[in-house]
Amino acid sequence: MATSTIVLLLNLATALLLRTQQTPALSPSSTLAIVGVANRSVQLAAQAAAPIGFTVPHNTDIWPTIEDLMQAAYLSPGGAYLHEGPFATLVQSTVSFGDLNGDGLDDAAGIVDLSNAGSKPMPYLAMFLNQNGVMFNIADLPLGASTTVYSHSIMGGVLTMDMQIAGQPRSTSTYVLWGDRIMKE
Repeated sequence: MATSTIVLLLNLATALLLRTQQTPALSPSSTLAIVGVANRSVQLAAQAAAPIGFTVPHNTDIWPTIEDLMQAAYLSPGGAYLHEGPFATLVQSTVSFGDLNGDGLDDAAGIVDLSNAGSKPMPYLAMFLNQNGVMFNIADLPLGASTTVYSHSIMGGVLTMDMQIAGQPRSTSTYVLWGDRIMKE
C-alpha cells in the first residue's frame, strides 16, 4: 500500500472522529459506527505500514485457524516482525477466536512468549486481526514473568481472560483493541 493511501486512511479516521465530536445530535449507534470505521482505518494503516520483511501466507479459509496463526508475523518487543519460532512462541492453549474489530471476520488473541537472544521468554497478550485474508499481529501487551490462563473468550469485540500472573491473585480481566493498542478495561 502506498504511503499516500496510508495517509489518506489516517486522515479519514481523524476527520470522522472530529466530525463525530462536533455533532452531538448523532445517535449512539451512529457514533459507534463512525468510531468503528475510524478504528478499522487505523488498523489497515498499521498493517500497511508494518515493516514485515517476509511473505505471510493467506489464511486457508475465511475462518482463521491455529495453523494460520502459526504462519503469521509476530510483533517483537522492539517493534520488528518475526516468524513463530525460538523468539516468538504461540501458547496454543490460550488462543481465542472472535471478532475484535467489528468487521464480521474472526480475529484472534492469545499469549505469545517473546524473547530476545539470550533472554528468558516473557508472556505477552497478542491480538491478531484477520485483514485481507492474513492474520496480522497488530498489538502486544506485556503480562508479567509467569502467567497461567484458566479460560478465555472473545465476544462482542471484548477479550475476557481468567488468569493469574505470578505474585498476583487470580482474576478475570477484559481487553479491547483500539486502533493498534490493547486496552485493559
